[in-house]
Amino acid sequence: MCRCADVQMTERMCGYADVQMISTYRTFKNHLHIRTSAYLHISMTHPLRIIELNGDGYHPLLDIQLFGQTYTVVLDTGASKTAFDKAQLEVHEDALILASDKLSTGLGTNEMASYTAVIPDLYIGALHIRNMEVAVLDLSTINIAYRQMNHPEVLGVIGGDILMQYSAVIDYGASEIRFSV
Repeated sequence: MCRCADVQMTERMCGYADVQMISTYRTFKNHLHIRTSAYLHISMTHPLRIIELNGDGYHPLLDIQLFGQTYTVVLDTGASKTAFDKAQLEVHEDALILASDKLSTGLGTNEMASYTAVIPDLYIGALHIRNMEVAVLDLSTINIAYRQMNHPEVLGVIGGDILMQYSAVIDYGASEIRFSV
């Protein structure tokens, strides 16, 4: 059962929160019976930076936090899994990177060796994702291309795994993404 104080606290903790609660009340034999069907739906909005790729399209970027630092990532609806750059993760002693028996495809190559890591705490604005398993790849060629176009380096991509799990809605006009929990 969700109390009003819980909802107010959730609103304060989540920033832009859209909280919906539906309750059904029923009276039976002069007694008030409260039958609560509480549906707590929280939407969190996070800003995007849309960058132009020298007349060859656009990439939405967003900031995330992990290991106490802020990183920029690409929002990639075509990526099935969230993937981070191996060299940038290796500097954190909390990042346990393990070899994977899978070969990754995409990102400008047919096959590349891949690794995995479990990120204990990943924040996208107010959205807190615990123990997120991510693919770990060599993304240096992407960052070289970004530098050549005077764009910021990126840690990696947020992929379909997070977008689906949190019912993401991308609003290019408002330059924001909304996650639901």
